[in-house]
Amino acid sequence: MRLTNRPLPSYSFIPGITPHPLKSRDGHMYGQEEPELEKIEPSEWMSAEDYLYSLDLLNLGYFWESHVWLEALWNAHERTGECAEFFKALIKVAAAGVKARQGKVIPAQGHLNRAKELFKIAFELNENKEPLLGFHYTDLESFIDSTISNLDSFCEDKHRERRCLSPLIPKN
Repeated sequence: MRLTNRPLPSYSFIPGITPHPLKSRDGHMYGQEEPELEKIEPSEWMSAEDYLYSLDLLNLGYFWESHVWLEALWNAHERTGECAEFFKALIKVAAAGVKARQGKVIPAQGHLNRAKELFKIAFELNENKEPLLGFHYTDLESFIDSTISNLDSFCEDKHRERRCLSPLIPKN
């Protein structure tokens, strides 16, 4: 399920396998600047196109690309507060996706464990008001636990370059 109608990159960057999006002349972002985004209000997440696009990228297996958009959101929030911690957690999920695509179970698991910690911090900073940016903490915790339990099979899959994690779909 797509959250936006924005075009997707022509490929998902996998280090050592596909051209680096920014550095390679064959990269799908070559010659472009990384995005600079505006801060979003947590209550306005449903109309925050950049946030929804970052989730599209993450859900469709464009892990590195989603990382770029999420980092821009993290920076827009000056790397502090509940939204910044939430975006940092999603950055860790994206990093886990990159590592899983490379077949690296232990680093992927480390990123996912850190994401779980960061989600918890984000919700604590939000005084445990839910949902935060369309998600409930227990759903995110279940997503992380399920993803960790499936990492071995993901990383051993000879077609892992095309695999995605379970989708993260926000709810009103």
